[in-house]
Amino acid sequence: MKMFLAQVKVELIRTTRSKVFLFFTLLFPSVFYIIMTNALNEQKFNGLTFAEYYLVSMAVFGILSLSLNSLTSQIAFERKTRWIHFLQLTPLPSSIYLLSKLTVQSILSLLLFLVLSIIAYFTHGVLFTYFEYVLLGVTILIGSLSFQGLGLFLGLILKADYAQTVSSLIFITCSVLGGVFQPLELLPTFFQNVAVWLPTYQSAQTSRELIAGSDVYLLRYASLLAYTVLFFALSTWLFSRRMK
Repeated sequence: MKMFLAQVKVELIRTTRSKVFLFFTLLFPSVFYIIMTNALNEQKFNGLTFAEYYLVSMAVFGILSLSLNSLTSQIAFERKTRWIHFLQLTPLPSSIYLLSKLTVQSILSLLLFLVLSIIAYFTHGVLFTYFEYVLLGVTILIGSLSFQGLGLFLGLILKADYAQTVSSLIFITCSVLGGVFQPLELLPTFFQNVAVWLPTYQSAQTSRELIAGSDVYLLRYASLLAYTVLFFALSTWLFSRRMK
């Protein structure tokens, strides 16, 4: 346990020192939330004020950025420098190495949600019940696990030279088509049909249904868990091959 906690501390310091993390995961979603909600706060979408709606949007956006722009690059770079292979010469098990990275990703995902919730409260008076905050936190965490699995998978298959470029393209595609920046109804029918298959849409829509008080489809949770299992299964297989 001490080894695990020590590794989590190292990964936490390393990740939070990254300029990519500070800009795309904390600064950009926060500033963009303030700008967009001040401009469109009179609008309502699916029974939510725009401030409530966009709180979920920016949380999903930031968490996806954390996984694809940070985790993917880290793994790809450590493969390039053969750091992963050096781990075999140390007492640190590879399982703790990976678990510590995923733990830090989860901690920072919840931190982002907390920061955005505070901003939403002080700028637009957005306030949910304690139970709703807990449900939202759990839902966002489940969604983040599927993003982490994707980020880990990309980091293991992409070379460091172009990992950032490819992961950024996937990040933008999932954000736009997943209805993160705008309601899905505003997209062409073809893109709407594509969006329902993306984990970004399922994560955001489940969270919105929770705070709107509408029926939550358990199938959305099942799809997020299915993505998580799929990406982590592929990542585990790839990681075992990379360690040989």
